[in-house]
Amino acid sequence: LCVLLKSRLCQAKKALVKTCHNILSTCCVQPILENSGQEEGLNVYIEDYLQILSAFLSEKHFLVYYNDLFPIEDDIHIVTQISTNIDETRIWFILDAISNAGLMFGKKTLEEKKPCQDKTVTDQQIKALPEEFESTPYCEL
Repeated sequence: LCVLLKSRLCQAKKALVKTCHNILSTCCVQPILENSGQEEGLNVYIEDYLQILSAFLSEKHFLVYYNDLFPIEDDIHIVTQISTNIDETRIWFILDAISNAGLMFGKKTLEEKKPCQDKTVTDQQIKALPEEFESTPYCEL
């Protein structure tokens, strides 16, 4: 039962991060790429992008997991290549916060992972898991 619960929570966590990434990409990154020649319109999208990233900074676990799946530094590199009107201090602050969150809440080593306390899971329960859980890598909760 614990294995099933962890699998479902991991799947929900991954879906939430993917949804946030899709929203960020669709609402900010794509418009930045599409409006690369128009400096005035571009600044609005860049400001929105940086505000959303700044909001992520307070959620360290989310930030680390998001950054593992979709490296924020890659997007920031693209954005900084397109526009020269970006506050470098703000970019540095965001990247530093991501780095610190990674150090604090990054992936645990195998010795640090705690085994599930519920040892009553039967082979039948494990076999009853949908196939999609089999391909899902271990997810820290």
